[in-house]
Amino acid sequence: MNNLIRLVSSFKRTSAMTLGFVGMSATLATLLWLGITHLQSRVSQAQDSISERLNLIETATELQITADSLEEQVRLQQTNMLNLRAKFPNTADEAEFLQQLSEMAVATGVSIGDFRPGGISKLTSCKTLELKIRGTAPYASLCRWLAGLSELPRVVRLSQLSVCGPVTPHGDCTIDIQLNLVFGIDATQLIAGKAKL
Repeated sequence: MNNLIRLVSSFKRTSAMTLGFVGMSATLATLLWLGITHLQSRVSQAQDSISERLNLIETATELQITADSLEEQVRLQQTNMLNLRAKFPNTADEAEFLQQLSEMAVATGVSIGDFRPGGISKLTSCKTLELKIRGTAPYASLCRWLAGLSELPRVVRLSQLSVCGPVTPHGDCTIDIQLNLVFGIDATQLIAGKAKL
């Protein structure tokens, strides 16, 4: 019986040890599973955070590109505005305009024989100076000269034009034009796009 008691006792110890081992294994497995689940959750959060930050970086890059483009557009508009303002000086300065007109006439083969400044008119948003000009040249040269008026660094409005043909074959034509030289424009109306010439 002693043997039986020893056997039962040995079995109980082995079962207890086995049960203890199984219990510890189950506890360790549960802890390991909880640790892995926690780590997976942290990795997922980290990946989401990385994704979010990459999206922010991409958005920031797009915003920077947009900002750079807008800055370039502003610089271009400021340059255009300065160029436009230069076309509308505060005074008529007809002597400078005559020089520009004469240089263009020489370049196109037109001879200016008469240049008469007239009166100044005040319009709603600017002033104009009436100029009467007479020139002579072959018809093709007169056409090039007239086309060049739009290339002058001033704003002019052609109000009258009269061309007389040559008196002799292959002679020069005579042109009489009346221009309105625009100046003294109200810059606030120019910027607002309300200036009327």
